[in-house]
Parts: sequence; structure tokens; C-alpha cells
Amino acid sequence: MNTPDPDPAPDRAPAPAEAPAPAPSRVPVPAAHAPHPLIRIPVRVVVLVLVLPVRMAWDAVEAGGHLLERHLLRPAGRALGRLLDGSGRALVWLFGPVGRVLARAGAVVWHGLTWAFTGIRRALGWLGRGIGHGLAVAARWTGAALARPFVLAWRHVIVPVAVHGIARPAGWLWREALAPLLRRGVAAPAGWLYARVLAPLGREIRDALAICWRVAGFLSHAAWRGLAWTVRTLVVRPVVWVARDLVARPLGWLLRHLVRDPAAWLYREVCVPAGHRVRDAVLSPARTALTQVRKTARAVLSAARDTVRTARQDAWRALVGGARPGRPGEPPAASARTLGSTTNVPGAAPAPEISSHQRG
Repeated sequence: MNTPDPDPAPDRAPAPAEAPAPAPSRVPVPAAHAPHPLIRIPVRVVVLVLVLPVRMAWDAVEAGGHLLERHLLRPAGRALGRLLDGSGRALVWLFGPVGRVLARAGAVVWHGLTWAFTGIRRALGWLGRGIGHGLAVAARWTGAALARPFVLAWRHVIVPVAVHGIARPAGWLWREALAPLLRRGVAAPAGWLYARVLAPLGREIRDALAICWRVAGFLSHAAWRGLAWTVRTLVVRPVVWVARDLVARPLGWLLRHLVRDPAAWLYREVCVPAGHRVRDAVLSPARTALTQVRKTARAVLSAARDTVRTARQDAWRALVGGARPGRPGEPPAASARTLGSTTNVPGAAPAPEISSHQRG
């Protein structure tokens, strides 16, 4: 039989509830050794004032360099390259054969000199090795005899005195006096000064230079754009307007009405009719007369050639003999033929080419 548990003691107090954990603070914690804003802002302002003229000068020099490169250096370089290329080709064409002959002659002479000097070098090397070996043996024996007292003095006198009389006291003095003094009197203050003053100041100056350089770039670009707009508006456009409206247009009107229109009228009303009259009265008759003279001269020359040719043939026939050929330009006479035969008979009358049936 199960019996119920006895009631808990009335004097036992309940366990207290755990207190909630405190919420994390949202206040930003400043970085270690960061300068105060009262120091950072004046530093950046001063750096901006110092950097802005430098950035504007840099932008001006950069723009001038780009302009100089694009419009002067590149064309000059291309022209110089073409000039050097043409000069090099001309020199190669002019001195190329001579250079090849000299190169071959120099190669032959070089090979001969190399062979001769190689033999001399080998002989001198063999002789030098022999002499050097003898001198080395002599110097080794002489040096061993002369250096023995110095070696003994170095080993047994100088080294013990330097080790026990100088090095050990100096090491003890450095270890016990100088090193603690330098560590506590120089290194610790220098490290504190670097960590607390110089490093934060250097970082702040570096960040200020970077930020101010960018800001100065924006201000410089804006200033140059404003200056360009001012020059374009106050100088270039008025000069262009004056040159176009007050100089070019009146000058063009004067040239058009005082030079072009009178010249066109003179050409159209005077020169063209005078030219037509000269052509009809002088040039056309002269051309016709020249054509007739050329034709007459050609006919006279042709007749003279025919006469000379005929005289030469008659003289040759009188000397040698033979039938007289037909005159030039006349068709040759057809040889006579008999009916029913294809044989030509000299002196016979030619038979008609048309039959009696066709004639009737």
C-alpha cells in the first residue's frame, strides 16, 4: 500500500528566479589610440588647403601632357620613324653589299686571329701553370717557416687575452648595465611615443591625405570646368561672334559685290562673246587652213614618193630588164582564159564571164 509523500516544510522558501542578462550596450566604442575629432577635423582642413593647389596643378599638367602627346609627340614620332625607316632602307641598299663583303673578310680574319691567340694562350697557360706550381710550393714552405711564431702568439697570447680580458667583461657590462638601461630608458619611452603619438598621427595624416586628394580632385575638376565655361562664354564666343558677324560677313558681302559679281558679269558679258568671236573669226579659219595645208602637204609628199618609186623601178628595169609593173593604186589586169580550159594564155582576149543564156 502506497502512502502519499509528506507535505513539504512550510518554512522552505521558493528558489529566486534568475535575473535577465543586461542588454549589450549600443554606444560605439572608440578605436584604440584614435585622435579626437577636435584634432582630426583641423588636420583634414589644413591638409585639404595644402593639397588643393597641388591637385589643380597636377590636373593641369596631366591635361597638357595628354594634349602634347596627342597633337605633337605622336605625329613627330611617326614622322621620325618613317624618316629613320627610309634612311635605314637607303643605307642598307647602298652599303649592304659592302657590309656583307667586309663582314665575310672580318669573319675570316677573326677566325685566323682566334686560332693564333688560342695557340699562344695555351702555351702561356702551360708555362704559367708550371711557374705557378713552383712558386706555390716555395711560398708554402717559406710561409710555414715564417708564420709559425705568429700562429703560436695568436693562439696562446692574443686569443686568451681578448677572450678573458675584453670579451667577457664587455659582455657582462652589456648584460648587466647597458641593456637594462637602453631597454628601460630608451626603448620603452620610444615605443610608448611611437604607439601613442607617432602611429596615430601618421595614420591620421595618411587618411587625411587620401580623403583630401579625392576631394581636391572633385574641386579641381569643378574649378577647371568652371574656368573653361567662363573662358568659352566670356572670350571664345564673343571673339567668334565678332569674327563671324562683324568681320567675316561684311568682308564676304564686300568680296561678293565688289569682286565676284563684277568678275562674273565681266566673264559672262565680255569675255565669253569676245572668245566666241575670236573663235569664229580667227581660230576656226586658222584651223581649217591648217587642215587644208596638212592635207595638201600630205598629197604632195605622197605624189613625190610615188614618182621616186616609179623612177627607181624604171631605172632598175632598164638595167636588168623585165615587164613593167602596174602603177601603184591601179587594179591588176585579169589574165585571159580560153573556153573550156583553165590555162591562162598571155596576150589573148579574156573570155566573158557571163554565159550566152544569161545574156539572152
